[in-house]
Amino acid sequence: MKLGDIIKVTFDDHCEDGDKPMVFVVYGVLTKRASKYIIVKNWTTLGDAATDHANNKRWVIIRSCIRSMVRLVEEK
Repeated sequence: MKLGDIIKVTFDDHCEDGDKPMVFVVYGVLTKRASKYIIVKNWTTLGDAATDHANNKRWVIIRSCIRSMVRLVEEK
C-alpha cells in the first residue's frame, strides 16, 4: 500500500480491566508508514497545508497489533 490510499485496518487494542485485547476497525487515508506504526487519518481537510492540522482526526496504529489492512477502491 502507498501513502494516500484509502484503507480499512483491523487491529487489536488494549482493554482496561478486560481479559483480552479488543478488536477495532478504522477506515481512512494512509498518511505515514514507519517501521513500528502507521498513521491513518479518517477526517482530513483537502489542500491548504497551513490549515491541514486544524481539523484532522489521526490514528497511530502499532504494526504488530494489525490483524489486516485492506486497500479500498471505487467500484467502476
